[in-house]
Amino acid sequence: MLNNINIEGQMLRIERLRQGKELKEVAGRICSVSTLSKIERGKQKIDPDMLVELYNELGICYENDTEFIENMSHYINQYFHETIYQFKHESLAILGQDNDRLNYSPLALEWMIIRAMEFEDKDVLNVLDQCVDFMNQEQLGWYYLIHRYEDRDITLEKGVKAQRILQNSYSTLELMWTYWSRGEYSQVNKLSNMALNLALAEGNTWALSQIYLLLGGIYSAYNMEEAMIEEYQKSMNLLKNTNWTKELDTMYYNMGATYISLGDYKKSREYLEKSSKDNFSACHKWAILETKVGNIEEAKDWINKMEECMKEYKTKNKSLETWAQFNRHYYDEMVKTLEVTKLQLIGSPENSQNYIPLLESLMNRFLKDGRYGFMNFHKDALKEAYIKNRRYKDALELEELFSKIKTKYIIKI
Repeated sequence: MLNNINIEGQMLRIERLRQGKELKEVAGRICSVSTLSKIERGKQKIDPDMLVELYNELGICYENDTEFIENMSHYINQYFHETIYQFKHESLAILGQDNDRLNYSPLALEWMIIRAMEFEDKDVLNVLDQCVDFMNQEQLGWYYLIHRYEDRDITLEKGVKAQRILQNSYSTLELMWTYWSRGEYSQVNKLSNMALNLALAEGNTWALSQIYLLLGGIYSAYNMEEAMIEEYQKSMNLLKNTNWTKELDTMYYNMGATYISLGDYKKSREYLEKSSKDNFSACHKWAILETKVGNIEEAKDWINKMEECMKEYKTKNKSLETWAQFNRHYYDEMVKTLEVTKLQLIGSPENSQNYIPLLESLMNRFLKDGRYGFMNFHKDALKEAYIKNRRYKDALELEELFSKIKTKYIIKI
């Protein structure tokens, strides 16, 4: 990934931005502001003596030892290889030992991209955002894949650009997950053949398992048992005897939730037992399962665990800048889900004046986010509440809504 174009100008801009200095502060009596701007952007050839003065002004000790650069280039390339194949990042510890030297080397830009991908470092991100115009194509592709809290449309736009540039299974899967989060399942399916071909060409077992995981997740969202099992089985076969246990956990959870909706509580318990039990969604499914089979005390215990997860989430995220824009919405969703679960535990929840409004609010949120699996999980409860309150028109409209969604997003798969 080493970019040999305008290294000197890049270093000047990176360090100037890192120190939070304006062009005029660095240029001073050395050169004009416009000259420094052109040098940074590679628009003007720099005089060696002027370069030394500018470096001294910023306190840069430029690292250009050939052996060091070649050695670190190897580990940088290894990092991206490990990312594509989802291997343990053994290269990261080695690179981190030479953080200061890398920061003042021709590899500074690649090293900042890696740090931004691995750590939530706003200072690094701010510098990178202002260095886009002198990134090469590969640097740009990985830059677009840096995870951050952004508008969903911006995330999608960047994902499309990254996939077009990098053309590997990792960037394609990232784009598929973005479409998945938007509920655009037909786009996920459309990309699946490309992703499969790339993964097979790379010999990428993890990527193959992820593709089948995504396809199985679509069928899980609509309680399509046979299709879900077929795709998940492919993924499980690939993940046997590997360290990728998180992917298995996701599948077991989805299967457990699906079998609750299908009314097969024995199978639901079988799969939920294999998945994690330390997050809000998992505790919610256990609370619903125990309620369905009449284990009231056990259901109460899971509801208490749901409350603990909520408190932990609020404590962890309340102080974040992203709370109001992102985290608060999920917390509010947890609050409503908890209240619905409590009413369902008591019995005859449709008699509560809050029950239907709570479910409708959740359904509207899920619909807006394209989270049709969550909608489907709550659909029968809302439909039953409508019918018991003689709101037959609302029940019919709910069925029609799901029919339209299913036709739009499932029929093409």
